[in-house]
Amino acid sequence: MAAGHGRPRVGVSACLAGQAVRWDGRDKRSEPLLALGRWVELLPVCPEVEAGFGVPRPPIRLERRGDAVRVVDYGAGRDVTEALQAAVERRLEGLAALPLRGFVLKTRSPSCGPAGVDLWEGAQARPEAAGVFAAQLAARWPTLPVTDEVALARADGVEHFLTRVFAFARWRALVEGGLTAHGLVNFHARHKLLLSAHDGRAYRALGRLVAGAGAGALEALGPEYERTLMGALRTPPTVGRHVDAMEHLAGMVDDAAPAGEVRALREAIARYRAGEVARSAPLEALRGLVARFGTAWAREQAYLRPYPEAAGETAHPRGDGSGPSGRRGGDR
Repeated sequence: MAAGHGRPRVGVSACLAGQAVRWDGRDKRSEPLLALGRWVELLPVCPEVEAGFGVPRPPIRLERRGDAVRVVDYGAGRDVTEALQAAVERRLEGLAALPLRGFVLKTRSPSCGPAGVDLWEGAQARPEAAGVFAAQLAARWPTLPVTDEVALARADGVEHFLTRVFAFARWRALVEGGLTAHGLVNFHARHKLLLSAHDGRAYRALGRLVAGAGAGALEALGPEYERTLMGALRTPPTVGRHVDAMEHLAGMVDDAAPAGEVRALREAIARYRAGEVARSAPLEALRGLVARFGTAWAREQAYLRPYPEAAGETAHPRGDGSGPSGRRGGDR
């Protein structure tokens, strides 16, 4: 992992972390974001302050001027595009050395909004742009897990984002340690059910890539695997796909585990399918049975523990599984 104490490093818009850096001198503190600090190292970033705009400051907006999109201090009509872009480039160069394993952006911000930012043309605004920093972040690291505070605040937002962050961290640790065909096969096997729960078609596409993982193909195959892996994990799991994954693992302990415990597990899965209990109920039972009666393959499934349960635990950077996830899945 790429941060102190085994925690991945995640960039965040500084206003969401409670820093009073907005144009009006306030913050936009996000409690779900701050809760991420249990699992990851948070790195606050404010491109507008780093561009020297000050706090408080006149607000900026994106304006279409001819064929170009410009950043304008619309109180005075001053064009500040070059100053903001220079600050963004400096910050991205600094972030490249860390490295990052995710980013939480401020929605609708002309600097940090990942999408849906107002783009003005005359007196009309359409929510069709990305902020200057967010756009360059995505262009530089298109596979980096990114979310915003709105998605993070959903009931399933924290779990989905952390699942993506820790999967990305495990993958990058594997690549940076020297990707081998054996390592790739093991990583793919350990993420089978996690990937299937998010996007079964992508899992099968990744399987075809792995099947061609001869030594000479790894250099080109690695980036393609990463793109497909992280694209698959952006898809939120559904109840049905979660049930399929849990039933698959339950079938692997049927013969070895006590019949009463298996029956209780099946009932818990059925109640989860019916919406009567949270996924944590069957998942906790499943973890216990797999730990006691499962095969090595089952015990190592990242689906069971996509990220650490407690601060300070590692996420098994070579894809050996990570820590428990008891909430229900999905952000964008």
